[in-house]
Amino acid sequence: MWNNNLGADVPTPASDGRLLYAPHDKGFYNVLELATGKVIYQGQRIEPGSYNSSPLLADGKLYAINEEGAAAVVKAGTEFEAPGVSKLDGYTLASPVTADNHLFIRTGEAIHRIGREK
Repeated sequence: MWNNNLGADVPTPASDGRLLYAPHDKGFYNVLELATGKVIYQGQRIEPGSYNSSPLLADGKLYAINEEGAAAVVKAGTEFEAPGVSKLDGYTLASPVTADNHLFIRTGEAIHRIGREK
């Protein structure tokens, strides 16, 4: 077994079975090899803010939402790449979920459904 101190106070890490994606609650990403704990990268900055929701790993991407409603996207894998941020209206603590090829994000004011119709 292994351990380290790269975890956060609130967000739960996500895993694809090979890598562990451990976000920090202040908007940094750390990625470790799941089997060994070897650090692949650490301290990569996403949209600044406080992150209390846990990231969602779906379709090769991680979706992280900060309290101000900024939804940051990070590509899964060994190289850090953050292709974008979408700003949603409203305060949010909820973790994003997927269903029927859509991403659902709950803010204090609304539930946002993001995706394309089939």
